[in-house]
Amino acid sequence: MEEVRDSIRRVTDEQLINYGKAAAYMSRPKATLGRPPLEAFLIQSDEARAESRRHQPGYATGGATRREQQSRGLVRTCVSSGRERAYGQ
Repeated sequence: MEEVRDSIRRVTDEQLINYGKAAAYMSRPKATLGRPPLEAFLIQSDEARAESRRHQPGYATGGATRREQQSRGLVRTCVSSGRERAYGQ
């Protein structure tokens, strides 16, 4: 897993997007002909998503802290689960 992380950390944003799209596609039932996806593709997809978040901290929230998100209505508590959910601006 460290090898995957190291290789992903060295790529440009454009390469990271392409890598993530490819890994996500290979995790879909269409690509696996209805069989469960290989764990390697799931790991690659998760790592690409995590690295993308590191490349763009605060992208979804505009860099706001959790308290700022709550005051602006970007985070709301889900009625059924009681957990906080982030909403777009």
